[in-house]
Amino acid sequence: MKYPVGRAVLAWSGFLSLAVTFGPRSRGEEPTGDGPSYAKLERAVEVSTIFVGEMFSNLSGGSREGTVGASLLDVAVDFDLETLVGWEGMSLHSQVQGFLGGDPTAELVGDFNVVSNIVALNTVRLFQGWIQKEWDSGRYGIRAGVMALDDDFMDSKEAGLFLNSSFGPLPTESGNTDAPIFPVGGLGFLAYSEPVKSLTVQLGIYDGDAGDEEGNLHGFDISLNSNDGMAIFFDVGLLWQARGRLPGRVNLGGYRHTGTFESFGGTAAVDGMSSVHLVIDQALSVNQEDDTRVGSFFRTGYTPKNDGSIVSFYVDGGFTIYDFLPGRWGDIWGFGVSYTQFSDPYLSFRQRAGERVAEIETVIEITVQFKVRDWLTVQPDLQWILNPHDSTRDALAFGLRWSMEF
Repeated sequence: MKYPVGRAVLAWSGFLSLAVTFGPRSRGEEPTGDGPSYAKLERAVEVSTIFVGEMFSNLSGGSREGTVGASLLDVAVDFDLETLVGWEGMSLHSQVQGFLGGDPTAELVGDFNVVSNIVALNTVRLFQGWIQKEWDSGRYGIRAGVMALDDDFMDSKEAGLFLNSSFGPLPTESGNTDAPIFPVGGLGFLAYSEPVKSLTVQLGIYDGDAGDEEGNLHGFDISLNSNDGMAIFFDVGLLWQARGRLPGRVNLGGYRHTGTFESFGGTAAVDGMSSVHLVIDQALSVNQEDDTRVGSFFRTGYTPKNDGSIVSFYVDGGFTIYDFLPGRWGDIWGFGVSYTQFSDPYLSFRQRAGERVAEIETVIEITVQFKVRDWLTVQPDLQWILNPHDSTRDALAFGLRWSMEF
């Protein structure tokens, strides 16, 4: 059934985003009467605008050699409802994204994990719109509305530097389900807490099928269907200081999807799917201010044997080095490796159809992010994709990304 409340949340949050971003902001004409002053609005409304552009060239192998470009415009607006209307601990988040350009995976490489993590169909989409309530200075909170689960689960601070999508949502989730992740949000509910210092607990319940990009081109097609089921995520996190001053964290969690999946093993359908994951971020060296100088990450996900799964096992890991050039601040160097293993029923299904696909896909990525200005970064990136899933040749791709934040 269609869900009008979800559409209303998206529509109004999108309208507020555009109104705040592009509306008049004359300091000389503050509102009068009972309305909030301009200064109050400025304290209560935070606007973030990010533009990302890139060019990727497939230098050899893959499907074909060539170059494509892509861009992303992201406008997010956060409203402090306590300051605006007196609702203690409450806030509203709205996010609109616009995409333009090509796709190096579909056009050049033929990999499964997607070379660029900003690629989407060319459109303008209302991505997220949710309301949040927090207690005890943010130690406890709930969130509801249209959201993307990869903002809160499976993420790694250090892995976030890399451009290949395998270092984002774990493929044991993104490759097996249609629960809401970038670039398509979906209905969801999140509860989070820090019951004791350095221990976090999260529970998220999301629409089991947020739909594909074509079916939800502008972000308004919010629907619930009994066959979609729910995607229930759970995560426990622990923060620590290794050797007294090296910060680290570990998150152990998983999901249970209650929907119905197509079977690759010949049966009519598969009821439900489960997976577990582990994420570790660990600083290996810090500077005099105790900020990370050398960081590391390790993530893995496993889906027990299931005739409806595409990815059965995934693992990645890598290192980051901050401020690695003398006399410069804000630059980051990174090296990462990801390994994706596909399930036997899925591989057999593709082979029976006469298609040749790789059993394992590996990505080796080296990247450097240069901070040119406080608002501008430039990031050259090199990816070696071994056994691209839908190609017969290893691929070597080089990209250059630039990001501007206002």
